Amino acid sequence: MSIINAWKPEEDVVLHQALGKLAEECSELAKIAMRCMIQGYAEADPVTQKLNSTALMEEAADVRATMRWLLDVLDKPFKGESPREARKYDGFKRWEAMLRASTPQKRLSAEEVILRSSPSAELEGDALERHLKSLIVAHPNKAALAAFDKDTRLWFVAQLASVASRRVPLTDIEGVVAWHLPPATDDAHAN
Repeated sequence: MSIINAWKPEEDVVLHQALGKLAEECSELAKIAMRCMIQGYAEADPVTQKLNSTALMEEAADVRATMRWLLDVLDKPFKGESPREARKYDGFKRWEAMLRASTPQKRLSAEEVILRSSPSAELEGDALERHLKSLIVAHPNKAALAAFDKDTRLWFVAQLASVASRRVPLTDIEGVVAWHLPPATDDAHAN
């Protein structure tokens, strides 16, 4: 049998609002964390084009700021990392090490090896095309959106242009992108 009592809302208006704001900010952080899990951390919101990684860091900052305000309202000055927070963080780092040890490492493509070893690598021809294919695989949501959104197609052009040899004309890069990510032809609202 459950015990029923007369629960009433917090009577201190400022504390009530600080708690409500904390709940709101935590739910916004949870929402973007779930979006990162589903769409990918490095992907962007299809409407606003804001990177999920940027939105996640902004919402985390909002939660931290709200927590600091709540501590002020409660007259419990922020004293940095608490022992509980330190224990929790250490536990997460141990868990991360276990996850990394048990997860097979992703095999890099030849282009990824070149790009990671030499960020100034200059790609041409087939290597440039293979790099585009690896971008399409790495960013499937953007690739799907590129058929309808010129700016998203231009993102792929910019990614290729940043690693292409200076001998490759921009029109050739645009042609490679158009070949693999053709714009939709029946779109009545071309951008």
